[in-house]
Amino acid sequence: MLEHFRTPNGRGLLAASFMALYFELVFIRWWPAAFHVLAFFGNVVLISAVLGLGLGMARQTETPTEKLWFRSWLCVLLNSTLVLIFSWMELGVDYSNNSLALNTGLIKVHEFRANFYIVVGLHFGLTTLCFMPIGQLIGAYLARMPALAGYSIDILGSLLGIFCYTALTAMSLPPAVWISVGLAIVMLARPDLGTRGRVLAVIGASLVGAAIFANERLQIRQKHLEVVWSPYYQIKCWHNKNGCLVHVNRNFLLMGLDLRPGGPEDYEQYRRLYNFPHLLFKPKKVLVLGAGAGNDVASALRNGAESVTAVEIDPKVLNFGKLYNPEQPYQDPRVHIVNNDARSFLRNTKEKFDLVIYGILDSHSLFSSMSSIKLENYVYTVESFRDALHVLKPDGAVYITYSAWVPWLKWRLYSTLEAAAQTEPILLEGEFGNAAILGKLPAGAQLSPDIHSMLPEFRRAQNEDPTVNLVPTDDRPHFYLREHKIPAEYQRIIGIILVMGTLMISRSGGLKRKGFPLDFFLLGAGFLLLETTCIASFGLLLGATWLTNALVISSILAMIFIANLILLRNQNRVRLDLAFLGLGLSLVLLYMVDVKSLLVDNPVARLTLAGILMGLPMLAAAVIFGTKFARHPNPREALAANMLGAVVGGLLENFSVVVGFHNLYLIAILLYLGAWGVHKLKE
Repeated sequence: MLEHFRTPNGRGLLAASFMALYFELVFIRWWPAAFHVLAFFGNVVLISAVLGLGLGMARQTETPTEKLWFRSWLCVLLNSTLVLIFSWMELGVDYSNNSLALNTGLIKVHEFRANFYIVVGLHFGLTTLCFMPIGQLIGAYLARMPALAGYSIDILGSLLGIFCYTALTAMSLPPAVWISVGLAIVMLARPDLGTRGRVLAVIGASLVGAAIFANERLQIRQKHLEVVWSPYYQIKCWHNKNGCLVHVNRNFLLMGLDLRPGGPEDYEQYRRLYNFPHLLFKPKKVLVLGAGAGNDVASALRNGAESVTAVEIDPKVLNFGKLYNPEQPYQDPRVHIVNNDARSFLRNTKEKFDLVIYGILDSHSLFSSMSSIKLENYVYTVESFRDALHVLKPDGAVYITYSAWVPWLKWRLYSTLEAAAQTEPILLEGEFGNAAILGKLPAGAQLSPDIHSMLPEFRRAQNEDPTVNLVPTDDRPHFYLREHKIPAEYQRIIGIILVMGTLMISRSGGLKRKGFPLDFFLLGAGFLLLETTCIASFGLLLGATWLTNALVISSILAMIFIANLILLRNQNRVRLDLAFLGLGLSLVLLYMVDVKSLLVDNPVARLTLAGILMGLPMLAAAVIFGTKFARHPNPREALAANMLGAVVGGLLENFSVVVGFHNLYLIAILLYLGAWGVHKLKE
């Protein structure tokens, strides 16, 4: 492969592949900050990008690469401009929470309003068109070199793209840096640019970054706020001497307040809310999950706690709490700060606590662009609450407050608690709001007269609404879905994607019905479905953090690259029937093993076991694809069909709400069986 890598075509393909994955990840992260609803439909951005790349690869016109580079660069600028326009418009959409409970922030008053489905459809179409020139550029380079060597360079470029993006994410740099760095790297890597062209490219990328930076600074100056980019989303913070207010992706997240006695009278209700569990239980050792800006932590310290462990997934939210919470709880030596996923901490800690407090965990963000689950979904499952019970001292208790914007969501939470503890939770409503307790009230505990039990209302809701008892589990962690079926919102969006995608494919003319490489299409669908299911499994095993997501995706790309190197070294002498058999057996093994059985105490052993179990089918699928790809007479058409299949695989992930994540492996098995059947028919 080295001899091809040194050629202008090899270097051009590397740069184009870097550009494809890098900017795909950039826009998946940037768009939800401009149009909040996309934070809950992140796979729309992913699928539109993949479709655009596939359609571009399928186009076999003889357009010079110089023109394709210019169009690709221009389309990145166009997509960036669209993001900036949406961010200035403060666009709102009408939305119903009947079947999919997202957040009331989606229906608040905005300066501009539009139909939800029209906006999503428009976004899907424009993003698809913006990625088509990049796909066409990749296809043009692939057509000029041996298939397997070209595919290996394509994967290597994608790996470099995710590494660069992950590094910028880790440094919490803003979009101005993402765009300018990405454009500069791509243009500098172009093999056909001279010194003058490279200088102009760097100047152009710097000017684009400066324009984006100036736009963000202008908005910040007008609204008197601080803006940072955490690994998860855009965070805006307003602050004064009384505390801070934090929004993420244009939606309220939390406040850090001065709740000390004698503080602002407007905060009295919040003061009662945070003080209540400590006055009731008087705990000495406290665990706070979702510590946020530190209100729960400060209340624990104020009420006599000797040790507080504060768990918060977002490092930037923690930093705002350190800077702007007037009580400065995170500076107290009694506080131990843990920047991690709450579920991961519960599963791995050996400590025992008097009181476990669940802060109001509502991330407003998906764990991955390849998944329909939110960051906190694995925290609100039956197994998660059982984990919380396991870290309690004999007389300890779990205390949960939750802001449910639709009634059935509150009753769903209580059903989940009851299923976890196998006993009735204590459900209270009073001047502090709503609370649920797992454990016993202390002997002699006195509740004020205005506090009453919500247990009768809960039982009535259970009898009247069967969906209340559809409790989330680790296999079906869809806490915000009312029923075990794809919600109407997702169905309509899937319909829009299928209709628009079909029209684009039919009009592109790159893929013809006769001789369509159906086996490559099915391989693409199976692989992306397998990838999304493994990402969800790793989120449970290692924690639903941005780092887990980046690690899994880069590991899968690395595995494909290694498989290609093996094939190149052995001159592609692979018996495909044996490879398909190995893939089938590894998928059956993966289906038969319960993911929770891999939750061993040692994190290295857990990662090793999961890597082997989930890596085997990935490796087998990569070997099959690489072998068939090298033998196909039209590699760019095969890769285009594979990427279009990936669009279908991404959509099939939504069936996890119906059958559970574990059963998605069965769907993947059926897709690969279909690919094997088509392969045998072609022999």
